[in-house]
Amino acid sequence: MKDKLDIELKNIRGIKTLNVSLNLRPGIYAITGKNASGKSSLIASLSAIFYRKILSSYFQNTPERAYIKYHLEGDSMIATKKDDVKWDFEGDLRLNGFYEGSIIHGNRFRDANYGALYRANKVKRENLTPAEDFVKENLGIILKDDANYYNSLYRLKAKDAFYLFKFRGSPYFSINEEEDLIISQFSLSTGENLLISLLHSIHFQLIKKSARDHYIVLLDEIELALHPQALVRLVKFLGQL
Repeated sequence: MKDKLDIELKNIRGIKTLNVSLNLRPGIYAITGKNASGKSSLIASLSAIFYRKILSSYFQNTPERAYIKYHLEGDSMIATKKDDVKWDFEGDLRLNGFYEGSIIHGNRFRDANYGALYRANKVKRENLTPAEDFVKENLGIILKDDANYYNSLYRLKAKDAFYLFKFRGSPYFSINEEEDLIISQFSLSTGENLLISLLHSIHFQLIKKSARDHYIVLLDEIELALHPQALVRLVKFLGQL
């Protein structure tokens, strides 16, 4: 496997110039730093290798002729800001992966709004299907150290989510059998809500697609709303992946 990616950022948000070499050998790597030091900008720039649209949405106020250069052992690509929105790409560099961004640009809160909360309250049992074991078990292990804790977790059927309730994704629901209550993902704790969405993305992108080696997962702000013990178990889970 090609195991070193060089990336250069020029006039990207508050970053005048940044050159970084990143290790691509299998493992977990953390980009750390103070608030507003450019961590999310770097991760978003990396994700453009396999998710080019992120540059137009994430770097809207970037000046013209700003650029991001990528070099991976003989293969190169450069993304250059052309106008207020558009970016031009030259060269060809291919890596497989997926990006779960920050609160604004990620998928974790994409259906979390007042309208979605209202629609979620209209969901009935017949609209639900059992959640995947991968999501239920790992949610329980990470948050409660108990793989069976979320056995009552369900997911809104994809067709119903789109056609009946106008969701962009397929939200999850917990059923309280004793009180005959259906509790939407949006009404769970912030940590549960965020982690369910993250596990759903990982399951869809890596497990269902049978992703092979040489696959990059970029996770921004994974520590949001997680208890330190849960964060430790999350890192262990990612290591096992």
